[in-house]
Amino acid sequence: MNVGADHIVLKLVTQQNRVEDVHIASNRTTMAARILEGKSPHEACAFVPLLFSLCGTAQHQAALSAMEQALGYIPSPAHKTARHLLLLAEGIAEHTTRLLIDWAELAGQDKNIEQIRDIRQTLSSFKKLIFTESGHDKIGGGTLAPDMTKLSSEFSRLRTVIQSEIFQITPREFADLPNKEALENWITTTDSLPARCLKHWQQEGLSDIIWPITQGLMDFAPEEIARHMDAENAAPFITYPTWDGQPCQTGALMRHLSHPFLRQFDHSALSYFCAKLIDLAVMIEDFEKNISGLKQGNELYHTKATYKGYAQIEAVRGQLSHRVWINPQNDTIARYRILAPTEWNFHPNGILKQALIGVKAANENKLKQIAQTSVLALDPCVACRVEIEEQN
Repeated sequence: MNVGADHIVLKLVTQQNRVEDVHIASNRTTMAARILEGKSPHEACAFVPLLFSLCGTAQHQAALSAMEQALGYIPSPAHKTARHLLLLAEGIAEHTTRLLIDWAELAGQDKNIEQIRDIRQTLSSFKKLIFTESGHDKIGGGTLAPDMTKLSSEFSRLRTVIQSEIFQITPREFADLPNKEALENWITTTDSLPARCLKHWQQEGLSDIIWPITQGLMDFAPEEIARHMDAENAAPFITYPTWDGQPCQTGALMRHLSHPFLRQFDHSALSYFCAKLIDLAVMIEDFEKNISGLKQGNELYHTKATYKGYAQIEAVRGQLSHRVWINPQNDTIARYRILAPTEWNFHPNGILKQALIGVKAANENKLKQIAQTSVLALDPCVACRVEIEEQN
């Protein structure tokens, strides 16, 4: 069973090619985590990556962290570093896939499938270079046996490939671009695939619409979200989450809002695309910096079990929350709830709807292109079908 293959239908209600209303429908089964109830914590953690196709590493780590908090387990610093590296590897894989495949498709550019396959296979192999041959992590932490030499050399090779294919300057140099003018110069003078896509969308006017400013989830205390997920009637919150009655957003732009050139943007789709490039550059630098903290160390520390745990992971797509309650009588899961980035970003009255209402284009096809570009800017991991209903 796999319920994580997100797909949305975006219906634009128009009059004379002007968007008057937007309807967003998702195929996600938001309470699917109930399938974990009745299982042991170890069974549930092994099952979670099979249950969700998107951000499988982030889902697994959120499950492990929630269980560890509930059971009073504290993994060693080495295990925390190992998990952080694997989370970064997943983020780098997702970003490069979207930048070199999805961006190319939408902008009508050629794509290199073999290059992406190599990048993804290499990054997915890191688990076995960090843990034992089984590549298995578990509650409390799997057995660490890092192959530092191969891990460093493989990542160095990937860094060179990504730098050539995407940035054509070092990731650090891109992340340090000081202002909007420097970014515009990079777009104009760089012949990488992402730069060509950005140029195309600018020239076609597909990235020009101004998005509203919404609150980011990083402003909220984890215990407040856990409290909402604990409620007996939590289903409406998990399906259509809001904060103080207002939809919010999560993802790369929210993580990097303070970046100098993003502060100078007017919240157009271009700012969302550029935030993903910054995010990738920062992830590459972060991975390299943290490799040195990886070592053999399988210590496990204990504290008192509370039998309830909450984990909040910043996945590549945004904030992911897991909440678990464990029955102390038989050590099985009494309640399990998950709140994923999709529900925040594609809320029926959320930022996508607000951004698209009022948009006018020369024809229906242009409207579809603007909508597809907007979805790709907001959350590239979600498949989307755009429908247009013209009102007389």
